[in-house]
Amino acid sequence: MQFKVTLQAMPLRPDVIRIIRQSGQVAEYVDSNTGITNRICFALDSQVQLYRKYGEVVCIDSTYNTNKDGYSLFQLVVTDNMGHGRPVFLAWTRRERACDVAWILEEFKRMMQNTSITETFIMDSASCEISAVRNSQIQAKIVICAFHVCRAFSRKTRNPFVRRFLYRLVKAATPERFYHYLSVIRTVDRRVWNYVRRYWVPKKETWATAYMPNTLLLFNSTNNRVESSHSHLKRYLHRRDPLHVCMYKTYKWCVRVEKRRSVEAIVESCRTHKYHAPEPVMPILRNFTPYAAKLIAKDYSRNRRMSIELYTDDMAIINDDIYLHQVEYTNSSCTCRTFRAQRIPCRHMLLVHTLIPQFTVEKVLRLCRRWFWRDPLLPISVPCESSVKKPCREILQLRRQFNRSFAVMQDNYSNEYTISALRATLNYFQNFLV
Repeated sequence: MQFKVTLQAMPLRPDVIRIIRQSGQVAEYVDSNTGITNRICFALDSQVQLYRKYGEVVCIDSTYNTNKDGYSLFQLVVTDNMGHGRPVFLAWTRRERACDVAWILEEFKRMMQNTSITETFIMDSASCEISAVRNSQIQAKIVICAFHVCRAFSRKTRNPFVRRFLYRLVKAATPERFYHYLSVIRTVDRRVWNYVRRYWVPKKETWATAYMPNTLLLFNSTNNRVESSHSHLKRYLHRRDPLHVCMYKTYKWCVRVEKRRSVEAIVESCRTHKYHAPEPVMPILRNFTPYAAKLIAKDYSRNRRMSIELYTDDMAIINDDIYLHQVEYTNSSCTCRTFRAQRIPCRHMLLVHTLIPQFTVEKVLRLCRRWFWRDPLLPISVPCESSVKKPCREILQLRRQFNRSFAVMQDNYSNEYTISALRATLNYFQNFLV
């Protein structure tokens, strides 16, 4: 998606703020002594609505070299039902101190009106961000990006054996394995062991998988989604741009991203998706987007060693290899990490659904509506068959025309030329779809 705006077409700073305020909110902090803007941020109305739908987990990170005034760009990104990272708040600060990040979070709370739905903040190991989130978002848990933790570990040693066990500390499934890997590191390299024990073990609840059993992640173990959003945005920014030009380009980029995601959702809803799952599970998978349905089907394929040890009118005990998990019918929940961290129906819930009639489809889906095709704020009483969007008459007509054009061009030209031409045509018409 190419998007370039020349400097001659850029409005002035007051016009940029006025344009953004027409479709969102803008806040800035001006130093009373110097009269210089130290911090400025904005959030569009569509981003506020997006946060209210998918704001359970928020990734926060900053980037540099986006303007000539030296402001750092902060993005707060959520994960939508298609698995995409969507920016919901953007801010620029002259410095990255704890007070600057605290101001960003306070403005974020004011613009979103209610941030109690956020259960987890994912960030890098910057102390200013951690302290600001801990003070302003008391109800939320803090998770440090696994990539940044592994990178900090790798800086302390070049021994591949020690590095391998340092990385295993992050992904250890149980506390027993965690301390087993730590004891191996102690026997091989005591200096690295002292470093991990002193700086990382006291806050192991923020980065070690074994000590985050109840932390909601939504498939965000790293900050990849916000880093990807940074890289896409910086394609349209230049380090020689003034701050107001950077803000205007960012605003236009956010509008284009919203349009593109809506087009992709329409295209995905018109496609036929096939999953490798038994027939009793298909009514459940049809409610979910392809991203979530594939993960659910993949998790369910690992049920070869599962069995129901005990079941009553309210719950069932599942024996999964060497672990026991409890599925409760009334709460529609499971004690396994897959359900608690990703908020999708785990393989234990699907097994109980296929064998026990009391655990109906409505109970399985009650707490997983954020991954549905339809709006997650709608009631669950909508039938499963109607939750998948149906292609309208215009979409079907465009698909028939597209197939006819593809057949004609394939007869006269090579496959590579045909695919490239149709791809360019599709990208061109996507600019006019809202």
